[in-house]
Amino acid sequence: MLKFFYVCIIIFSCELSSQITVLQQLNFGTIVVAKNERVSSLELLPNGRSNITNDIHIVEAGEPAEILLDGLLPHQALSISHTASNTSLTRVSASTPFFILNELVYNTDIVTNGHGTAVFNVGGKINTLGNGSHYTDETFSAQFQLIIEYN
Repeated sequence: MLKFFYVCIIIFSCELSSQITVLQQLNFGTIVVAKNERVSSLELLPNGRSNITNDIHIVEAGEPAEILLDGLLPHQALSISHTASNTSLTRVSASTPFFILNELVYNTDIVTNGHGTAVFNVGGKINTLGNGSHYTDETFSAQFQLIIEYN
């Protein structure tokens, strides 16, 4: 029997003295893992489109994170990095990892506007473990940091 689940990633902190607002958290939506005998993946792009491989099926589309930065210098180039490479997504009810957040996906050419404000989207790619375990109806989550730097 196919089970549904919801994945929510929480963007927790950034290294800036300016105001940072998470307008939308990264949400991979509701998906079904039909089989887990091989690694399957879901990539959610910053524009909201999804790419899937193997045995993941999308029931409800996810949404990329939307981040608002305010209080920076006008026309300031920003550098973004993160701590999310190979982060385990665990069930809320237990600490066993069932997905791996392989990477975050975002535009690397972010520049503030004339008012010192920038808005950008963050997507990501998750993989199943491909170890034959069964997925149940659960919420999965992880925490990571986006690091936003400027000169």
